[in-house]
Amino acid sequence: MPMYMDIHEVPGATPEAVARAHEADLAHQGEHGVEYLKYWVNENTGTVFCLCKAPSSEAATAVHRESHGLVASKIIEVVPEVAENFLGASAVDSAGRRSCPEAANTTPRSGRSYSPISSSRRRWRSA
Repeated sequence: MPMYMDIHEVPGATPEAVARAHEADLAHQGEHGVEYLKYWVNENTGTVFCLCKAPSSEAATAVHRESHGLVASKIIEVVPEVAENFLGASAVDSAGRRSCPEAANTTPRSGRSYSPISSSRRRWRSA
């Protein structure tokens, strides 16, 4: 199944709010044959990246739309190894969630620092 990376621009997004949105995605993903694997949040820029396996980019978009309404500004098909190399490797925790704690304090060449998280719902901004 193809793998996709989607990119959301959500100024003010917090890790907690993105985690709630991701949980909602997980609740609806099966309806579209999608498997959301993990995501990353850059709090400084309000950028969120989601990695999923899906039959099409449209299916991945449908999950976001129905789960919380926050559709990606871009979605691209990726090779799994490229996504892992760009955003960091992942591990599975005891709840089956994926995260990449080893990348939490790293700074990519862009100078941006990314906070990997692993679970989400309705709004990505805190109240």
